[in-house]
Amino acid sequence: MLGVPHVTYRENRSSYHVPIRLERTKLLDLAEVLSLIQLDWLEHGIQYVEEQLLYHEIECLLSISGVSGEEDAVREVVKEKLTRYVDHITEDHYGNLLAEKTYGSGNGPTILLNAHLDTVDDIVEGRSIIKEGNIWSSSQGILGGQ
Repeated sequence: MLGVPHVTYRENRSSYHVPIRLERTKLLDLAEVLSLIQLDWLEHGIQYVEEQLLYHEIECLLSISGVSGEEDAVREVVKEKLTRYVDHITEDHYGNLLAEKTYGSGNGPTILLNAHLDTVDDIVEGRSIIKEGNIWSSSQGILGGQ
C-alpha cells in the first residue's frame, strides 16, 4: 500500500534517517500517501497503517459518482489504478476496460475479472459513510455499486 520496498532507518539523536530507493516519478505518490498517515496509527504498527490506508482508498472510491451512462469518472480512476499492474489496457466502444497481464511464459490459464463501473442510483450529495466495525453504510442513499 505504501508503495515502497523494504525501508530501514537509523536513529540519530532526535531524528530518523530513512533511505528510500525509489524512482523520482514515484516520490510525489509516496508523499501523498505519507500525508494521509496519522501519528496515532504508528503506535499500532505497519499492518494497521496499511489497513487504514486501504480503508481510506475504499472510502475515496465509494465517493465517486457513477450513475449508469455517466460512469466516466469511475472508469478513469479504475484505469489509472489498474494500469500499473497490467501489460496492456484499452477501452472498447461500449466504455468497457479491457486489460491484459501475462505471467511467466503466458501458457497458463486465463483469468477474467468482470465488474460494473456504474451504479443504479447516484450518490447523494453530502452523505456520510458510516463505519461500524466491518459494516459500512451510507447516511443517505446508496453506499456504492449495486
